[in-house]
Amino acid sequence: MSLQQLSYLAEIIGVVAVVVSVLYLAKQVKVGNDLSRTDTFRSIMQGLGNYCNDMFGPQNERLIKKGFRDFSALSSYEKIRFENLLAHYFNYVEDSFHSSNVELLGEETMENWVHWLQTRFFAYKGVRDWWQVGKLGYAPDFQAWIDSVIESTDTDEDVYGLSKST
Repeated sequence: MSLQQLSYLAEIIGVVAVVVSVLYLAKQVKVGNDLSRTDTFRSIMQGLGNYCNDMFGPQNERLIKKGFRDFSALSSYEKIRFENLLAHYFNYVEDSFHSSNVELLGEETMENWVHWLQTRFFAYKGVRDWWQVGKLGYAPDFQAWIDSVIESTDTDEDVYGLSKST
């Protein structure tokens, strides 16, 4: 084998090595992205779960029922407490929204949020009224997304039976 043939062979081996390296790195990047998605989802859901235990705990039962029915019927102090509870909850929703926009969360997560927001929150007038006041504290693209969720909400839904309870 001549020196020129060895040079060609070495060049081919070098190209193959580069291709294998690029494929390996691409796989590692994908694994890293998958781990980031998983960690993002887990972090948001763990924080949300802990928060919901407090938000919907016995100490807030009367306030949540009253606020969901009619935000305007709350006293000034109750409005502050109710707004704090909802604002904190919606921070988790907004975090999911922005994480989804950068593909750290999948579409199915946002579809689940839409379902929960429509059936558990925006079906109730008090929450819709609160949103009109509270939405200015959120990013404009998130505001628009929530407004579109509200537009497609069945406002006759009452999964908690709040319209029938006292």
